[in-house]
This record gives sequence, C-alpha cells and structure tokens, in this order.
Amino acid sequence: MNNFDLIIVGGGVAGSFSALLAAMNGLRVCVVEASNYPNGATSRSGGVVTRMLDNRFDRRLSKLTVDIFNKFIRCDCLKYGYLCIEDEKYAFADIRNYREEIPDIRVLGSDEVIDRWGFLRLYGDEVGLYAPSDFTVDPESLLIYLWNRIQDLGCEILRGHRVIKIVSMGNRVRFIELANGSRIIGDNYFLCAGPWNKFLIESIGIKWRTWLLGIPIFKFMLRGDYDLVGVWDEYIYSYWRPGDHSLIGGVYDAFDISEPSQGFARPSMQNVNNVVEGFKYRFNFDEWKLVKGWSGPISITKNYRPVFDAVDGFSNLYVIDGLGGRGLMRGPAVAYLLLKKIGIGVSI
Repeated sequence: MNNFDLIIVGGGVAGSFSALLAAMNGLRVCVVEASNYPNGATSRSGGVVTRMLDNRFDRRLSKLTVDIFNKFIRCDCLKYGYLCIEDEKYAFADIRNYREEIPDIRVLGSDEVIDRWGFLRLYGDEVGLYAPSDFTVDPESLLIYLWNRIQDLGCEILRGHRVIKIVSMGNRVRFIELANGSRIIGDNYFLCAGPWNKFLIESIGIKWRTWLLGIPIFKFMLRGDYDLVGVWDEYIYSYWRPGDHSLIGGVYDAFDISEPSQGFARPSMQNVNNVVEGFKYRFNFDEWKLVKGWSGPISITKNYRPVFDAVDGFSNLYVIDGLGGRGLMRGPAVAYLLLKKIGIGVSI
C-alpha cells in the first residue's frame, strides 16, 4: 500500500485530532480504525470538556483542547456552558486556581442557580461555578464530523480493519499488518488505540504499564422543555451532559477489566442503583425515565498522567495513552503536543 508520512492506529479522539492537525500541515495520513462507524471508547465517553480540574497540568491540557476546538471545529454537536456544584468555601478557593485558564468563570449563588436552572437541587451552602466557554459534546457526532473533515483534507481512513502485527527492523517500524493480510508502510506511526495500545505494544516485546477500567454511563429521557446545562457534581462525583430532551452521564463507578472488550459490559444493577440515586439527589424533573446504560473502557497510568511520546527503543513509533477517562479533554491537546515534538507544528 502507499507509503504515508503518518499512519495512525485508532480513529478515536486522539487519533482523529492527530490526523486532522497533521493533514492540515500537508502530511499524507492514513488512519486505521477497527470499527466501520464510531463505536469505540471515545463514542461511549461522557462528552465533557471542562478546565475546572484540580490538577494544574490537566487544566493546561484542557485549556489547549478548548483552544483547538474553538479554532478548528465547527460542529453543532457542541453545547457551551458548564456548571460545577460545590460548597461555597471550596468554590471561592477554586475560582482563584481556575481563573488563569478560564477567564470567564464566575460564582453563582444558589438562588441564581435555581432561578436559571430550576430542575437542579442545591443543599446547604452549595453554589455553582459556571464557565460559559467550557462545553459538552456528543462524542459520536464529533467523530463523524472529524472523520468527514480529515477525509476532505485527503486523509485515508481504513474502516473496519484491525491491526494484528507491528513489524520492525532495528529501532524502526517497517510496516503494520492488518487482519486481512495487507501491509501499510509509513514514515511514522502513532498508536492511538486507547486500551488496545497495551496489547499492540506488548506484542513487540515491551511491557506496557497501563491499567484498564470500565466506566458505566447512562441516559435519562426528560419530558418537557428545559434549558439544560452540563453539570459536574462535586458532592457525589457525578457528571452530566445535555442531549435531546435528555441527560447523559453517571457517577464514578469504575470496574476493573483485564482486556478492552470487557469494558463494554452492561452496567450492573449496583451501577444502575447508584446512578438513579445520584440523579434523584441532584435533579427534580417532573417526569424522567432511565432508558439506556452502557460502559466504555479506559486506560490509566501509575501517576494518572497521559503518555504522549516515542515508544522506548523505536525512532518512528509513538503512542498516546493513559487518557484516563478524560480523552475529550486531554486527547486533542496531547495530539497537538506530540506532533509538535516530532516537528509538525500547527498554529493555535
């Protein structure tokens, strides 16, 4: 097959943004994606892009991601505005930390929150931290948009093809082999397959220290018209994004998995009970119904930081991994930073 400047394994958020930014820089890019349509970890994710994060490193990554979205993405699958509910004493401490990355953030008193979003319940000294420029996104629609966009830029996407082998000579990858027996040759290779990276890298004899988890997510349908907003609930550690007359989200009920397919398991009854309890605690919609639940796999590193670097011992094999369930916040930023590391710069 044609020799490409960059071959990307995985068409999720990290792979698709890597392809977009590289193709915009004039590179010949090929994306190899195991699914025929968005059906991997990204498409099953929570869909939150916020800079309201405790870790400054993550805040800076998320700020870069917001800048990338604002410059390059024109998609109606984004809904701006994100609200964090927490105790007043923490809110005023947090806003001082967040303001550098989120200039438009402000504290809303409980009365102001309820006046604007009457479907919310606040208790005691709770207030809202509101960032109009943070947003939520329908991840499946975003991937469809990105795939179309990168194809328009001349990027080739091989859908429904699984990589089974990485073949190297010395410190360089020579080609990757697909399940159908075909080989793809490139100058550089990005592994952006999320939890599947672990097995691709270990197949070339390198121990890859990431741990895999499954994360349940749920969809609640709502009767009536509401001015919905994305919500992070600091008290019960839940997150929500607005859909079409719906809220999608969950509480942090991660479960251990040993291989990625286990991360797509149906949520347990305990997961269901926990999310319903959390939903009823925070919202007071007149009529609602839990209509769907699913899970998605994530990979985490020992220090919970993402990896975006060359694979040890190789000069043309790179990996983006350990996004830790924050792929939409971390993925675009680390794709940009990894391309910059190898000399492919895009102006932001």
